Amino acid sequence: MRVLMIAPGTRGDVAPMAGLAAKLGTHGFEVSIAANMEYAPLVTRAGATFHELPGSMDELVNPAAPGQKAGAKKLRWYMRELQAYFESAATGTLRAAEQGAEVIMANSVAPFAYDVAEALQIPVIGAHLQPTEPSGAYAPMVLGTARNFGAVGNKLLGSLIGASKAPYDPPVSRLRSELGLPPRSRPASERHRRSKDAPILHGFSPLLVPRPKDWRPAMSTCGYWWPQRDSDWTAPTELLDFLADGPPPVYLGFGSTAAMDADFMHEVATRSDRRVILQGAP
Repeated sequence: MRVLMIAPGTRGDVAPMAGLAAKLGTHGFEVSIAANMEYAPLVTRAGATFHELPGSMDELVNPAAPGQKAGAKKLRWYMRELQAYFESAATGTLRAAEQGAEVIMANSVAPFAYDVAEALQIPVIGAHLQPTEPSGAYAPMVLGTARNFGAVGNKLLGSLIGASKAPYDPPVSRLRSELGLPPRSRPASERHRRSKDAPILHGFSPLLVPRPKDWRPAMSTCGYWWPQRDSDWTAPTELLDFLADGPPPVYLGFGSTAAMDADFMHEVATRSDRRVILQGAP
């Protein structure tokens, strides 16, 4: 079976899909991944075929400098740039799907993959790295808060945010028009998929996010899709010496959020009174 994975975003979006692709390859699946050009080696090392999604997300992850909040002007620029990025990703998704696939797996920032699949009559499985479904069990991820608003508040906020405008909405509308599909907004399409109990797999541990009771039956957690290990990699002597020179350290990593305030993170590490390996700050 030919599986096409759509993975716009940064390395943190692509690496888990590459790890999943490597595992699927051992079971006889023929996997290809559509991602930005800088991740082509990551994809091919996993034994998957690479399809390019034009653009790069690296410069767009953080709209403000470390320790600062983005102003209105910067946020408007940021949203315009994100929309342009997703316009290119939507076009690349169509080109990749036209090369042939029997099933498409789409991450949470590629809703246009569903529209491409609808036009080409290819089934789609959601492949999410975060819990984006509105639920009473957690606050919406995009709020960036650990606060619990209660079961009703959490679900209501999740539904409101899901229905609000997003930078990938214009590409969805454009693709549907170009492909001769009936007009339908991205939120309307998501409601339709919920009504049909469309499958979504989540690549994180249920120990981190226990499966909420209000999730649909076709939604499941699979555990982490660990990236493919580089067999040629060896740890630097400096790292090996550090690991051997005391108790096991705590790892602090923030994925694509590279613009962390280095002084703040250093204070966190110091106050923890633990040995720390920090990724994401200078």
